[in-house]
Amino acid sequence: MRWTGLVCGMFAVIAGVAACSTRSICGSDCAGPGGMGGGGAGRVDASIAGPSGAGLGGAAGWADYCGITRTAAPLPADVLILLNRSASMANDIEDRSCTSIDPATGGASLSDCGPNSKWALVTPAIQRMLSASDGAVNWGLKLFADPGDASCSVSATVQVPPAAGNGPEIAAALAAETNDRGSISNGSRTPVQAAVTAAITYFASQNDLNPKYILLATDGLPDCSSGGTSATGDDSAGAIQAIQTAFNNGIATFVLGIAIGGMETADATLSQMAVAGGVPRAGSPAYYPASTAADVTSALRAVVDRPSCLFSLGPPPSPDGRTSFDSINVFVDNVAVQRDTTHTEGWDYSDASHRTIVLSGAVCAAFRNRTTTFVTVRFNCLDV
Repeated sequence: MRWTGLVCGMFAVIAGVAACSTRSICGSDCAGPGGMGGGGAGRVDASIAGPSGAGLGGAAGWADYCGITRTAAPLPADVLILLNRSASMANDIEDRSCTSIDPATGGASLSDCGPNSKWALVTPAIQRMLSASDGAVNWGLKLFADPGDASCSVSATVQVPPAAGNGPEIAAALAAETNDRGSISNGSRTPVQAAVTAAITYFASQNDLNPKYILLATDGLPDCSSGGTSATGDDSAGAIQAIQTAFNNGIATFVLGIAIGGMETADATLSQMAVAGGVPRAGSPAYYPASTAADVTSALRAVVDRPSCLFSLGPPPSPDGRTSFDSINVFVDNVAVQRDTTHTEGWDYSDASHRTIVLSGAVCAAFRNRTTTFVTVRFNCLDV
């Protein structure tokens, strides 16, 4: 659409634009934010707050015009917590079983460690972090083995699907597996391979475009080899391969090792799992070790603090064909970023509908490291 110099000038005054000729109102001689010309980020959508609250002062109807720039919203991650409910989670943080004395007989018997158990260490910290991070992450929960099972059974069921604001549902699912001493009820084996495989299947069934992660919380070597059919035998190789398969399918895995101190074989296996998962901890070990509630919180914080490099474009700014998802420019901190369909360095569409974009390479790393802080997208004018 073309405009007369008078009308174009009027809108230029409304928008605080320095100058605009009789060319298209979003043409190269219309100044953008910060005095940038057509090669800059363009005008900012008045209906959506831009960097540092930038906008157009609420100019009525301005969002209907092409050539505007809006802040792209990072998509919150869908994080499925895979929590080990094995019998060893009833042990203390030194992996020792606890004993109690029967007052009637004076005899000692094995019992769970109650409030000193690994289960009691982890589950309250998870609940606290979920409450603190509501909205930043879509949390979900899957227990392994299945609730009520004392061996290797892992179904495709997810106890709580990832979603915003479902902390109470996760708390209820954890409470259902907690006995009156604060420890795990009817603990199972440790079928990590089957649990990760079930998570892959679950995520494959979801249609949302949010980035997908697994948070694997476990306390030792995986067993239940042969795809979860055998309760005995080290299944480290199978667990590592399942996590690698998840990563190959676009699902990264954070590994939380619960009270692994002194377990050299388990320590090595969990580090290999973390590397295969694609988001290892900096330093050694590669997994996140946890022997205190603060350690658990720190590991969960690493998940929450990992900014997404996927961004939603929102609806087109005009419904009349003057703008399109297929004609945009992307800027990071007001610096233009080139499109790269190889996803090596730059931006590209991340879905077939072109409603989301993904940053790659150093551009993504800078955003995750918070070297850069905002992403904006200009919807270009189309001649209609």
